[in-house]
Amino acid sequence: MPEPILGLGGNRMRLSKSRRLSHLVNIGAKTEQLLNEVGIYTQQELQELGPVEAWSRLKRLHPETGTLTWLYVLQGALLGLPWKTLPQEVVENLLVEAQWEG
Repeated sequence: MPEPILGLGGNRMRLSKSRRLSHLVNIGAKTEQLLNEVGIYTQQELQELGPVEAWSRLKRLHPETGTLTWLYVLQGALLGLPWKTLPQEVVENLLVEAQWEG
């Protein structure tokens, strides 16, 4: 059984090995397809890689995904939040981490 993770506010979120990415907030069929192309097929795989590594993989294969919006979309999907509503602290942490990856 997958281990629950804590989302914002300590909410417990369950990871599912088989949950399709397009079932997550912010992720539609096209984004799911792009993630599949870089080897990410499930919510658990996205969680394990993290949004910055997933974004890095995406932008290497598909440079048009290199905008920060894509990074926010991936983080929001993992937190269950629309990307435009990410708390400022989360955005700032992403930017710091992305800077180290870049």
